[in-house]
Amino acid sequence: MEEIRKSKPHEQKYFNQAVINLSKNKNITSINKTYILGFIRQHCEISDGTPLSFSRRSRYIHHLTKFSEFSGIKDFKKAKREDIENFVIKLNNGEITQRRHRVNMPYSIKTIGDTLGAIKTFYKYLEGDGYTFPKKVAWIKKKTKFLDPQSLTESQVEKLKAGLGTIRNRFMVLVLGCDLGLRPNEAMNL
Repeated sequence: MEEIRKSKPHEQKYFNQAVINLSKNKNITSINKTYILGFIRQHCEISDGTPLSFSRRSRYIHHLTKFSEFSGIKDFKKAKREDIENFVIKLNNGEITQRRHRVNMPYSIKTIGDTLGAIKTFYKYLEGDGYTFPKKVAWIKKKTKFLDPQSLTESQVEKLKAGLGTIRNRFMVLVLGCDLGLRPNEAMNL
């Protein structure tokens, strides 16, 4: 295997663990595991002569594992556009979540974009000619849309005030947070 461009030592460890987790995952069919590992070997290791980092490969495994688990597709090659569309709708609507800080949270916009990009690249390898995307995934756009920040309404500010006990806490949240827009760590460094 060629020299990986400036990979950090722990990245290879995470990559190896991702491969082990994929092979042990009982929710993914063996044929899909074969496709994912083939994609990692062919596309990520030797595609353009420049192999992808272990970190990027680990993320591809993660995204494709979630795609296989939540889409219900038993064989990626037999998947229909509707199957992929249903997965994308669930992902965009926050129906597919990840466990973070002991709470199930929807994926961030960036992670959704990365997942959609991984699916498109995977199908370009699996069914395409390596240059064009197959029709079943060509429609996917991985634009990341950031929403305009929303301000608190007067009633929300009043509820927030009522929940804050001491004057110090009110000052920290209302003046430094709401009026000046400081993050908690920025306020603590004053």
